[in-house]
Amino acid sequence: MEGAAKLLADLGHNGVPQLPEKKNATRNPSEVTEALTAEIRTLLDRLNFDPVAAAAYISEGRSLDGSALRSAAA
Repeated sequence: MEGAAKLLADLGHNGVPQLPEKKNATRNPSEVTEALTAEIRTLLDRLNFDPVAAAAYISEGRSLDGSALRSAAA
């Protein structure tokens, strides 16, 4: 509410901001976070993704950009 009021004031609006009720708010965000984390872990397990190896690869100056790889191969 405070952010909306500041934005409107900065835009020259002097009235009281009226925000609609939240419609997409999660009642218990930890449940969604846990479910989403589990989904991501399942996907990454299927891809055999190793974030440490990916970080090392990138830190060596290499790129994971597919278009750069195609250009280098041409």
